[in-house]
Amino acid sequence: MWASNNFKNLNRYAFLYEAVVKELTGPDPNMLFDLYPIHPEVKKIAYEHFKHKKYVTAVFEATKKLNEFIQHKTGIRNKSEAELVQATMKQQIGNPKNLVIQFNEFLSEDSGKNEQKGLALITEGIFSAFRNPKGHKPEDHPLVDITPYEALAQLIIIDYTWKRIENAKINVRGSKHA
Repeated sequence: MWASNNFKNLNRYAFLYEAVVKELTGPDPNMLFDLYPIHPEVKKIAYEHFKHKKYVTAVFEATKKLNEFIQHKTGIRNKSEAELVQATMKQQIGNPKNLVIQFNEFLSEDSGKNEQKGLALITEGIFSAFRNPKGHKPEDHPLVDITPYEALAQLIIIDYTWKRIENAKINVRGSKHA
């Protein structure tokens, strides 16, 4: 009897172990989406699409929301995504007072300029690599057919960029940038 009960317990532990290993090697993307602290605005726009396995649409809508957020923060509404990034984050790196979105206070140093330029390039890359193909190709096209894990990675990059812009210094003056 004792051996039989121990064998049953060992079987339970073995099943539990297998479940844990499976979850660690291939975690449920919905669980990851729910648990990762993605910015509430990004999560809200992507949630229904992601949950219904419309990963391309989830990312596409998040990129459009990021563009809208940058327009709202800066007051600039008459530029395409790449032009918007150029005008707000990149063109005036050497002259911080004229830079609209300033990610750090160290633009007199190479490291500060490099971070500013890098975050601008990441933001530009989001629009070029995530938004543009998804806006011009059908969802089943190999260029935009992404896995849930790829969608999560892209949403996390959008989340990081959103949070950096949200915490950046915004230098908006009059209608010069509008």
